[in-house]
Order: sequence, then structure tokens, then C-alpha cells
Amino acid sequence: MKFLFIAPRLHSNFQYQVKALVDGGHQVNIFCLYSFSSEDYSVVQPRILGYSRLSNLLNKLAARKKDKLTKTRFELNYGFPPIFNFIRQFRRVNPDVVVVKNLANAYSIMTLMIGRIFRKKLIVLIKSNSVIVTKYHASRFNLPDSRCLVTQ
Repeated sequence: MKFLFIAPRLHSNFQYQVKALVDGGHQVNIFCLYSFSSEDYSVVQPRILGYSRLSNLLNKLAARKKDKLTKTRFELNYGFPPIFNFIRQFRRVNPDVVVVKNLANAYSIMTLMIGRIFRKKLIVLIKSNSVIVTKYHASRFNLPDSRCLVTQ
């Protein structure tokens, strides 16, 4: 099977799941918005999509002058890749299953909508202490075919 992981960046939490899938003979792709030098790319090299021009413009307008962080809170919550490039890459990979990390940002929500349009199986990873939250998110986005996994 072909798996596509979607996350703002390749987090070390993905390494074990990705390695298990690759060792099992599955094809795994990862789409990220950005990368850090401290991340481990030994199993799979992510495809860095970057931020769209609109996303960058909105971030500049919303950023506070005091923000000295690498990524601002606005950028992490509302940043998204160039939409047409994302769709083109998505269609090229043509995944059987799309694994989306969290529902707290625009990139994840955009991916869920595109996944639904292309009728892909969707898995949403939500870090939560409560299963009720995952049921709420699944019903909120009307994703009856999806499975929500709770990580603690």
C-alpha cells in the first residue's frame, strides 16, 4: 500500500511508524511545510512543500514584532503550502492512505478536504488524553470512513 504522511514538519514521533511500514514493504511518502536540521531522515526523505505566497503574506501581517521564534504561532496554525502544487504532488504520489497529524492547523484541514475529494482513506493522529475529542473531530469533519488514533 501507499501511505502519505502529512505534518507541518517531520517529527521524530513518526520514525517508528514509518520504519515499520517501510520494513513491511509499503511505500511511504511524507509531505512537510518545513524542516529542521535536528530531524532524522534516515528512513524516508520528506518532500518539503514550503509555504504559499498568500500564507507568507498573512504571516507577515499577523506577526508581532516581539516574535523571535523560528516559526510564529500564526504560521504554525494557519500556514499552508501552494495549493495547486500540493494537489499536483498529491496526485503524483496517489496514496491509498493519508495519515494527517492533528487537526489544529489549516494544512491538516486542507489535506482532509483534498483527501475526501480524491476518495482516499484518512487516518487522523490526535494527541489527546480523551477519546471524546477524537470522536468530536471525526464527526465535525464528517469522516465516517476515517479512523482516529489517540496518542498519549
